[in-house]
Amino acid sequence: MHSRACLAHTLMYLNPYRYNLDKRGVLSQEILAESDVLHLLALFNSLVLNYYLRSKVSAHVSIFQLHELPIPQISDKLRARLAAAAEKLIADPHDAKERAKLEVLVAREVYGLDADDWQHLTGTFTFGGGASKAELDEIIERSRAAF
Repeated sequence: MHSRACLAHTLMYLNPYRYNLDKRGVLSQEILAESDVLHLLALFNSLVLNYYLRSKVSAHVSIFQLHELPIPQISDKLRARLAAAAEKLIADPHDAKERAKLEVLVAREVYGLDADDWQHLTGTFTFGGGASKAELDEIIERSRAAF
């Protein structure tokens, strides 16, 4: 698996292109800037969208759920902050401190959640075990403290 990809067994891979149809009906393909891809990956991997998807599906995510995700229009400055945070996590995916900072950024700045919302949302991540659950618990604990 490549560190700059979003994949699942029933979800098409993230293709870093935008397609445009002009007035004459001509389709063109434009490659997305790396920062656009990184900011989307930051959102797709966030606890906020994980929570949202878990409320919609029970078994797996398909391309249909991806198209329905609430991805808000955000400022270029915020998009750059998300991309920079994602870049840090690509370098060290298990950095709980940086992941917690990113989770707070997504929750507070992108989706406008407050501390009570965050407490509720993170309280729903109760399943699992082992090292990955311990890592998630640390991220949640750090994010709650940072909120």
